[in-house]
Amino acid sequence: LPLDKKFNPDFAIPGKKPVGGVEIDWSNPITRGLKTYLHLNDKGTTARNLVDGSVRTIGGSTYVWEVDGWKQTTSSTTSSNIPFFTATDEGSLVLRYTPSSLYNFNSIFDTDSDPNDFEGWIYSDGRLHVKRAQADSRPEITGVSAGDYLKLGFSWKRGETGSGNKLYLDGTLRDETTSDGTSVTGQVYLNSGNTGNTGGIGKYDFAMQFDRRLTDAE
Repeated sequence: LPLDKKFNPDFAIPGKKPVGGVEIDWSNPITRGLKTYLHLNDKGTTARNLVDGSVRTIGGSTYVWEVDGWKQTTSSTTSSNIPFFTATDEGSLVLRYTPSSLYNFNSIFDTDSDPNDFEGWIYSDGRLHVKRAQADSRPEITGVSAGDYLKLGFSWKRGETGSGNKLYLDGTLRDETTSDGTSVTGQVYLNSGNTGNTGGIGKYDFAMQFDRRLTDAE
């Protein structure tokens, strides 16, 4: 996904001024189905969706803005978070995350409906897991270290055997697993979205959500 060139840094709606001072290349076929793009380099108490210009209120106060991203500074379950998108039966997300430390559990994203649904997290031993639903098999990446600059991709499809959950690192498919047939609801957040889960400590550069599954090539 060519996020560092014409497609990134931000987006504008065709016929309107660029949002956030940047412009999206809507002629790029990869943009099909793009619903959310949070380019996290602003300052303040909100994050802007550069697809439509809407803003997301950042909860809490345990975060700092840095030159290259939004950094969560505590693992408290009441830590700050950013509304990302509403959980879907099928879709994809792509984000950049740098964990500041490893512990059980460094949350990357999470839903508010159930502490065991739609989440991504890192363990103290460097394993990174994602899943769409509680009963899903979890695709895994191993060997993650504090300070790693992770470009993660996750695509999902409810009820698909073998490849319902697909996990990518730096554009390469690393693992895929079966997805349960259970439908998941609720709001997905960057950082902890559920009071029953531990928050994450780390920095986000950007986060994107699509209403379709990106292909392996994309």
